Amino acid sequence: MAVTFQLPTEIEATLRRQLANLDQAAKEALLVEMYRQHKLTHHQLAKALGLSRTETDGLLKRHEVFLEMTAQDVAREAESLHQARDDNGRKPRAADLTPAQRAAAWQEMVAKWRDWARANLPPGHVVDDSRESIYEGRGE
Repeated sequence: MAVTFQLPTEIEATLRRQLANLDQAAKEALLVEMYRQHKLTHHQLAKALGLSRTETDGLLKRHEVFLEMTAQDVAREAESLHQARDDNGRKPRAADLTPAQRAAAWQEMVAKWRDWARANLPPGHVVDDSRESIYEGRGE
């Protein structure tokens, strides 16, 4: 999308002398202001400007746009990070499950393996995992 606006000629000339790329500076200023007004997310701002997350953070810092976080926001983020660190997003260990939960988890895993095999292996495919086939041609 192209956005255009008119500036008095003398102002445009002054800005073009001061800025390497007036068009890019105007685009950047508009998008940063939209971010400041919570009309764009950090990701949308980065995407619109073709920047990485860290480059976008640097841009916001140059424009003096800082995170607006209350003490409660910081505490909530800290708790979220503690939980993520503690369980690392993993399912409970088998030792932490009841026998019924372990059996259900095992059945679920076997069902997923069978689904994968049906989708990825030709019908009637047999895997020969005998000692002879594994070590064939290795000098035994």
